[in-house]
Amino acid sequence: MNQLEYLPGIAGQSVQLDGPSAFVGIAEEMRSREWDYDLGYRDLVTATRPARTVDVTFHADYDTADTLRRVADADVMARTPGTFVAQKEWKQRGYILASDVDDIHYGRLSTGLKIALLDGAWWRLVKRSFMSSGSSGSDTYLDYPHDYPYDYQETSYTGGVTPSVLTPSDVYLVVYGPAVNPYVIVGGNRYQVNVTVPAGGYLIVDGRDKTINLTLADGTVQNVFSSGVRGGGAGGGSYIFERIPAGTSEVTYDGSFGFDLGWYEEEGEPPWSLS
Repeated sequence: MNQLEYLPGIAGQSVQLDGPSAFVGIAEEMRSREWDYDLGYRDLVTATRPARTVDVTFHADYDTADTLRRVADADVMARTPGTFVAQKEWKQRGYILASDVDDIHYGRLSTGLKIALLDGAWWRLVKRSFMSSGSSGSDTYLDYPHDYPYDYQETSYTGGVTPSVLTPSDVYLVVYGPAVNPYVIVGGNRYQVNVTVPAGGYLIVDGRDKTINLTLADGTVQNVFSSGVRGGGAGGGSYIFERIPAGTSEVTYDGSFGFDLGWYEEEGEPPWSLS
């Protein structure tokens, strides 16, 4: 596995598990995948990807081994998982639960790590940015010289996104202020939060964690979960946590604010083609 890294859940420095002072190789056990399933009559009744444990052989110098032990044990004691990062972008939450040293030689050691992988799959966040038109609701798009009782405005902006996976993805939306009751339409679903996002602030909708948080210009974070529009729930056309479908989806918004539209792509294994 290329450049596997462990990011602590609570504190301390990240640890390169496959770098200048450490080595896990391809880490085949962490790449393996398995569905937990129930069979019915000629079909699957259920299929899930539960948390599981794997054993990985880890080689490192003493300093790297000490650092990993400290941060891994602290995460377990705090019940705060760290994050494994493969190929610099594919992530999965997990714990290092045991170390079974089997060789010590010239300032280096070899040990078997028991790792709990919690998410059932590897994931990465992919984002695309959409810019504000630079106008407010009172500004005009085409201001004709004649005294018409109205001006011509550009009422919507469109674009598109195409996730590279074959299944729907959890949404990740960041709206940059100023914006009032902002909404974005993706693939026919309206993602709207009825809050005011001040200048210098931003709003984050995270479909993976099912959270909606507003950060003010001074850094204050407010939980505005209840302000997310849920419509009739998933599939209702205005569900704030609607998953983004596979394939290409049109994106429409009024142009009055800038935002990042993201989605979480999941894979049972980090792609072999990037190894």
